[in-house]
Amino acid sequence: MQRNARGETLRTTEDAWHHHFRVTPGHGIGQDQINEVAREVPLAPSQLSDDRRMLADFVSQKRAGIWNWAFQPLLHPRSGPREVLLALKRTAAFHQYMPESQEALLGMAEIIGADAFAHCPEHLDSRTSQFGGTEILLCSHTGWLRWHKLNMSLGVWRFVLSPGPKSSGPYGAWSMWRGPNHPHVLALGGAQAWFVANERGPVIRKVKGMSAIRLFPTKQESEKRSTKFDGHCVAAQGADLLRICSLAERIILPDGQVFQTRDEAEEYCHPAATVVQALVATFTGE
Repeated sequence: MQRNARGETLRTTEDAWHHHFRVTPGHGIGQDQINEVAREVPLAPSQLSDDRRMLADFVSQKRAGIWNWAFQPLLHPRSGPREVLLALKRTAAFHQYMPESQEALLGMAEIIGADAFAHCPEHLDSRTSQFGGTEILLCSHTGWLRWHKLNMSLGVWRFVLSPGPKSSGPYGAWSMWRGPNHPHVLALGGAQAWFVANERGPVIRKVKGMSAIRLFPTKQESEKRSTKFDGHCVAAQGADLLRICSLAERIILPDGQVFQTRDEAEEYCHPAATVVQALVATFTGE
């Protein structure tokens, strides 16, 4: 049996989903898909506000390798790496929340990891924060999945949903990210870029007032910069290259092209497909 943050005994999420579909007919989902949703979705029906048809499609895409996800219980806050906890507390986003939600964020320190040291927007909305390329939605009751944002923008590589300790269901963090068969990952093919990194991840610099990561075509080119920033050279491909692109507001290519992967107003970003096309042309010669 599962328990929520208040220690209350819960029916298993699988049982809850089967019950939900029995009492809410007319959803247009076959029994096989109902079984898939019940097995795969880690949160209870009462914790999600998404259209059930869309949720079933999302589960099918996950089984096809388009998405990956994981669920981590949040019953032990403040158990993450000390330097990550301190970095989270220094962000403006952390202080926009009430104490209960701050505890939830600290409980995600191990999930957020090095993203806490990347560019962190000051504010998104009352329930949403972003640390590096990880966007987090904290809800007191129900939440909406935002996998569509991972299709449209490279400003986020991972979305995390936590319905909160007062919700009637498992208390934890549901993380989702692009899988090996996601169209953007497949489009990259064998494209490989190099960047300069330190112990906390890619070196991020301010360029014209915005955070930026510079990408290089070869290790030799990146080594010329690594001595300047006291770092080392790292190569990235596929989904990992997309993750690197999400850690700053801009990426700078070897020919001087600048692509804006995110903007706090979400008005001036280059579409994900445009950036992926440029990455392929630059780092594979296609």
